[in-house]
Amino acid sequence: MGKAAFLAWMFLLARIVLLLPAFLFLYLFWNLVGAVLQAKLDQEIYWASIAYIGAFLVGKQAADTLQAVMSHREASFGYTVDALVRLIALGFLAFWQELSLKTAIWAYAAGASAGVVICLSGMLRVFASRIESPFCAGDRDSLSLHGVWQYGWHAYLHNAVGIVLTPQALRIFCASLLGAAGVAALGFAQSMSEFTKRYLPAIFLASLIEPILIGRYRETKDFAMLNTLASVVFKVNLFLLLPFVGWLAVSGDGALALVTGGKYVEQSWLLVGLLALLAFDVHRALLHMVIMAVDETWLLVMSQLWPTIMLAGLLALVHFQGLGGFLIGLAVIVGFVNCLLVRQLRQSGHDYRLDWPGIAKIALNAAAGNIIGLLFSLAVDGWPGSVLALVVACLAFLGISYWHKAFGLEEKNLIDKLLGRPLWVW
Repeated sequence: MGKAAFLAWMFLLARIVLLLPAFLFLYLFWNLVGAVLQAKLDQEIYWASIAYIGAFLVGKQAADTLQAVMSHREASFGYTVDALVRLIALGFLAFWQELSLKTAIWAYAAGASAGVVICLSGMLRVFASRIESPFCAGDRDSLSLHGVWQYGWHAYLHNAVGIVLTPQALRIFCASLLGAAGVAALGFAQSMSEFTKRYLPAIFLASLIEPILIGRYRETKDFAMLNTLASVVFKVNLFLLLPFVGWLAVSGDGALALVTGGKYVEQSWLLVGLLALLAFDVHRALLHMVIMAVDETWLLVMSQLWPTIMLAGLLALVHFQGLGGFLIGLAVIVGFVNCLLVRQLRQSGHDYRLDWPGIAKIALNAAAGNIIGLLFSLAVDGWPGSVLALVVACLAFLGISYWHKAFGLEEKNLIDKLLGRPLWVW
């Protein structure tokens, strides 16, 4: 634990040191930022923003460190305190009619600062042992400083290059090509897609899944076991995602009209498409974990470099085909990246495979369940029929999946082990 403590505090210090030039850059170009955002930003807002950004990033670093060593309770408590302090501060500001951009940012900074205190105290408890450098020469368990630097550099390039492919960046790029109505529909579909993605197990439980995948492989050097773990996690995500996507495609218009007040129903196909593409996003996230486990981190850079090059083609499709072109271009990019990473892994000597028969069974079960749900939605008009179809489709899917199982006995035992209880019956 002494070596882990050294790395944890070293990376936290590096995060703090790297924030200082970023804050200086932001200070020098603060007026330019206001001009770009078309907002009047005074120095008080700058200091409030600096306080929030610093507290948020340091707190996230500390929370990620705690989760990496399986101390989820301390990290979750930090997130909870952050949210509670923020809500209480915003509530008081609203009650006293003092709520403004500046005071709201200070409220967020207060919450983030409280979360930082909790997470840092958790790190002090977890890493209470003597700090020992993991780079000692002659120690067979020592780490290579070059290897750590290479890993960090590849991860940094992956995140830096990937900024242009975030939903927010894509929306900005497409703003002048789609018009106000198109951007609004795209923003709604992206928001719903990102919300759904956040609660899929591979993303929501990433801090729990990643140490398990990497730790198991580092202990056993058994790539087949790593492949099986990644494949099972991917199938569980599809098990939760595909029934919802199918329902939205065939019976969800009524519920969507209720939620949006009748807006964006005509563009429901865009939401369905983005939700379906989440399967590729989840698989790519799992591939990243596999890549980090086998120390092929240069592939992280490849996974963002090619999509960035292909961005021009996506924008051309948006220009000529509108929202349909955006969806087609995005599907090509995410599909290409997944195929590229799998191909590169295999060329590196890692025979990565997915359980395609099991995936096909999940898709067929979801389709069958939604056909049954569609019959109920046709019998009841409006949003009640749509909601009823969702309930019936989910129940039918679970029933069909119990009979037409997509998970083998070994996979079921593995899921039960991850859950801690024998709960998986599909």
